[in-house]
Amino acid sequence: MAIIPSGTIRSVQYGSIGMAAGVGSATISSVNTAKAVLANLGVSGDSATDPSRSAVALTLTNSTTVSGINSTGAPTVRFVVVEYY
Repeated sequence: MAIIPSGTIRSVQYGSIGMAAGVGSATISSVNTAKAVLANLGVSGDSATDPSRSAVALTLTNSTTVSGINSTGAPTVRFVVVEYY
């Protein structure tokens, strides 16, 4: 279970990743990865109606990159990164 930081929010960034061949990434403004939380806001497009294809794993790869991977298809996944002080 992930630990959710508490306190004042420093930044909130929304984005989306168009997954080609099951992988993709998005660039965000720099965050402190030790104080940031990444959340999947849902999948649309190619995999929206097929649960076996809509499971997308998201990772805050580094301070400026969110990466996604799924088993098949080319969905679009939306996310939010919340950074705390």
